[in-house]
Amino acid sequence: MGRPSNKPVRRRQIAMAMMKVMATQGYDGATISGIAKEAGLTSGLVHYHFGSKQEILLHMMALLIAAHTQRLNAALEAAGERRVDQLDAFINAHLAIGATADPEATAAWVSLTAEAVRQPPVGQAWSTALDTLAEHLRPIIDAGQQEGAFKVDKDDIEPAVAAILATIQGYFVLAATNRELIPRGSAAAATRQMARGLLRIQT
Repeated sequence: MGRPSNKPVRRRQIAMAMMKVMATQGYDGATISGIAKEAGLTSGLVHYHFGSKQEILLHMMALLIAAHTQRLNAALEAAGERRVDQLDAFINAHLAIGATADPEATAAWVSLTAEAVRQPPVGQAWSTALDTLAEHLRPIIDAGQQEGAFKVDKDDIEPAVAAILATIQGYFVLAATNRELIPRGSAAAATRQMARGLLRIQT
C-alpha cells in the first residue's frame, strides 16, 4: 500500500505562502521564487504543484473564502434567532477586532480586488465570493423585514445589501493601506450604526 499523497498539504502550504508575500509586496511582487522561499520549498516544487502564479492565486482565494465562510457560519449560528443580532454578527465577523482578526488575509484580500479587475478568471471567482456573502446577508434582512424588526421597504433591501458589503470592503482597503485612519474598534461599530439607519431598525 502506497503512502497517501501530500499534494493537498503542499498546495495549501504554497497558497498560504503566497498570501504572506502578497500582504507586503502585492501580487506583482509575489514572485515564484519569493513564494517558494516563504514556503520553505524550491521553485521547482512550486511549479510541480501549480502551472502558473494565477493558479496559485485562485487556490489561495478559494482557501480564504472557505475559511471565512466557516467562521461566518459559526458566528451566525451563535447569534441566535434575533435578526438584529444576526446582522451584528455578520458585520462583526468581518470588521470586529478579536482573536480571529487576520491582517495578512485582509491585505491579501485587498490585493485580490485589483487582480479581480485585471484578470477575468480572478474576477469570476471574486464575483462568486461576493455573491456568497450577499447570500448570507440577504436572508437576514429579508426575514427582519418580513417580521417587522426592520422597517426597510422591500425595494430598498438590495441597495442595503450592496451598501453594507461596500462599507465592509472599504474598511478592508483602509485597514490594508492606512490603518491609522480607522480609530481602534470603530469599523464594526460604525457599520452597525449605518446598517441600523439603512434598515430603519428601532432599538
